[in-house]
Amino acid sequence: MKVSSIAPAVRLGIQNLHRKAPPIGAKALEAFARAHPGIDPQKMITTIDKLFGGRHTYTVIGSTSLHLQALRFLKPGQNLPLPNDFDVAVNCEGMNHFNNVSAREIELQGLSKDPCGIVFMPRDKGDALKIDVTSDREFGFAKYTVAANQIEGMKVAQINHTYDEELLRLIEPEYVELCGGIDNAKAMFNERWQHFDQTRLRMHSMTLSPDIQKILNLPFKPASDAVVIHHERQGFHGKQ
Repeated sequence: MKVSSIAPAVRLGIQNLHRKAPPIGAKALEAFARAHPGIDPQKMITTIDKLFGGRHTYTVIGSTSLHLQALRFLKPGQNLPLPNDFDVAVNCEGMNHFNNVSAREIELQGLSKDPCGIVFMPRDKGDALKIDVTSDREFGFAKYTVAANQIEGMKVAQINHTYDEELLRLIEPEYVELCGGIDNAKAMFNERWQHFDQTRLRMHSMTLSPDIQKILNLPFKPASDAVVIHHERQGFHGKQ
């Protein structure tokens, strides 16, 4: 074989080597099992890998990501609320693959998919698990795929990104109404974050505006310490 014909094959082999998904750590599987009862975590991740063409294409975000971050930041026995769904931010490669998955392939994997692109995975008991898919091209989602943490073989949203996103919800009228009022929204926020070191998270927050500090009854940051980015929000995405 000529050298010129060997080189492309070698490059392709190197690419596939880099993209081979690492094994999922036992602690991550346990965290997924706690977060989503009634779902086989190994089967769930294998199925999601197939949906998006590989684990390198998506990042676990939202409340499920906190169950993985808890492996790093929380002590055993500190329990988090159960997520409503499984949220992922997906890069262009993953979205192209997802959009080309046929209805037959979805069915063969034991899944269903609605017209909005939300995928449902059956549980042993109870309602199906909703897999909420968002392209990282949507406003505010690129940070999840380009700056993810690696935890136990999974790409996971940085905890400060999740914290900032949930702070912003507190001033989104649509989300507050969905929660049944600001008191409920605040209670849900506190329940989710009570075990984490919020002093450190607030110190590095890029969205902790005076309005949000007032809602949470927090002392105001000194002006020299406050770094606030005013995001132009484009609707509530409903990540739980």
